[in-house]
Amino acid sequence: MMIFTANPSRAIAAAVSAVVSFAICAADTNVRHYALPEHGFLELEVPRGWNEIVRRSVDTMAPTIVFGPVEGLPFEISVSPSSNKRTEGGKRSTRERVEQYLEGIKPRAVETDIELVTIESPNGRGDYFSATDKSPQPGDYKFLTHGEFDTDGLAITFTILSLDGQQQIVRDALAMVRAARRAPK
Repeated sequence: MMIFTANPSRAIAAAVSAVVSFAICAADTNVRHYALPEHGFLELEVPRGWNEIVRRSVDTMAPTIVFGPVEGLPFEISVSPSSNKRTEGGKRSTRERVEQYLEGIKPRAVETDIELVTIESPNGRGDYFSATDKSPQPGDYKFLTHGEFDTDGLAITFTILSLDGQQQIVRDALAMVRAARRAPK
């Protein structure tokens, strides 16, 4: 049973081009801004060599930004910012929401003891975990990193889906989230 959905749409490229893509991602970023209704902009330092698709919720117009490679091995990174008002008034904390998501995937993960990791920066704080699919189907992602990062009044939920040999992609995605911030209108 697969836990890491999102079947890659691109064929796996040669290992040489993947290495080139990783080097591009690790070396260099550019700042991109994504409009947040009534909240200014989400500012992300996105590695060069990553494309994005911005999807908007019909109800709130809040974006979900989905990143993937320009070329090379497929990966998928989803970033969904929302107002972190949901943590007020006794509602669940960031850590509790990430723990709940983790409990849902544990039965299908290779790891039996999955640790929550705290990420902090001058911009904010959050938690995430990483897990491996017990039995990925052909064409499915093998690795999942999922978490939430609170910054400047935003709760940023993120999911990173990757394959073997893409540890740098995961590091780059976590660095992008750690540096995320809200920019004024």
